[in-house]
Amino acid sequence: MNERAEGPTTIAEASARLNAYYPVTLELASIQLDVRPLHTLESTTPLTENESQRLNRLALVLERATQVHKTAREAATWCLAELPALGRQTPIQKCQTEEGYQRVLGLLSQIEHGIFG
Repeated sequence: MNERAEGPTTIAEASARLNAYYPVTLELASIQLDVRPLHTLESTTPLTENESQRLNRLALVLERATQVHKTAREAATWCLAELPALGRQTPIQKCQTEEGYQRVLGLLSQIEHGIFG
């Protein structure tokens, strides 16, 4: 998962990308990623570069978590959990920064290979 897709540029694109990951909603993602309340904006509203990057990191983590946890629902549940390995933050919250995003990907790799702790 070294290739990174370009981030969404509008609310509609962000919503479509996250739509598959119940119960991760655009509203919840916007709260945990500390971006504008995206659910209240028009679907054609452009995202800032920062919002696009954060939502892109979230989508990539959800995709990877689905590979590791086998279902989108389990991946979304994991992404919403406050994890000791992430300093009691959720993987979604860690996606605010590139460093946090990389930490979440590393944790997913550990889980995939049976390395806990």
